[in-house]
Amino acid sequence: MRTISIESNGRIEKTAVYLNGEQIAGIKELLLSIDEEGIFNAIISFTTSSGTVLTKQLFTDDLSQLQRREAAFSEDEAMDLRSLAVESDGTLDNTSVFMNNEFIDGIVSIMVHIMIDSVQKRGNVFSKIFSKNQSYSETRFLSEIVLRNLDGSESIESIF
Repeated sequence: MRTISIESNGRIEKTAVYLNGEQIAGIKELLLSIDEEGIFNAIISFTTSSGTVLTKQLFTDDLSQLQRREAAFSEDEAMDLRSLAVESDGTLDNTSVFMNNEFIDGIVSIMVHIMIDSVQKRGNVFSKIFSKNQSYSETRFLSEIVLRNLDGSESIESIF
């Protein structure tokens, strides 16, 4: 079983991703989509230390080429962040979800999508002359959880 943990305040600059307690680096994209109807997508794209971009299943593939790094936040800084942890072997039946170290029951679905990508800017001759930087960053950070309430209704909440 692996555990993927995300600490954040809802802003990409204040987000850290951990695999089994070790902070990972070089993430290009992280998609975690789990639904009680059987949808289970847990995919990570990352840059290896040699510069190769790989895409792997988070809970079932070999992730030995993932780059590790020192923790970005001190314990005091982490206190101001929310945390989501998913422990799984890659099957829905053997998956547990924790928010701020508390087990969450009644989950209908979870969606976390983090994407950090630099894209070449397309432009004309004039934009190339007057622009110093020819690339921009396309960043996405979506996170929501749908919970079943005691009365059977559903509520949608932001995770971070």
